Amino acid sequence: MTNAVTLQEYVRDTLLAVAGGIREAQEHEEFGALIGRAAKMSGNPNVALDSLSNVVTTVEFDVATTVEESSSGKVGGAVKVVAIGSLGADGAKGHRSEAVSRITFSVTLSMPRPLQQTIEEDQQRERQNTAIRNAATRARGGAV
Repeated sequence: MTNAVTLQEYVRDTLLAVAGGIREAQEHEEFGALIGRAAKMSGNPNVALDSLSNVVTTVEFDVATTVEESSSGKVGGAVKVVAIGSLGADGAKGHRSEAVSRITFSVTLSMPRPLQQTIEEDQQRERQNTAIRNAATRARGGAV
């Protein structure tokens, strides 16, 4: 039995697997909100920031995939991700045809700031806001 996978099915299944993997990563309780965030440019043209001022980087993926056809009685023609250099027989008898492709894609990732840095930035922002409120009160002639 041979289950051929068309190019259209291969592209569709690959894109859905990539998007599904990204969505699963985004659902991670602690770090999921940092994955796939939109970046904006900072004052430094070499640094992109997200809306929370985390540095945004890009994670590049270069993946080898196989589409396997088999006459050994196995059902399916699934797209499999393989490690480069690990392509080999699985010991099954029968005719086997394998096509290897490589796909590349990238996902944006916000680099979380250390907790201490976040605390210090919040404290600095609070001191600045207090100073602004005090200056505004003095400007209106009130007591601080």
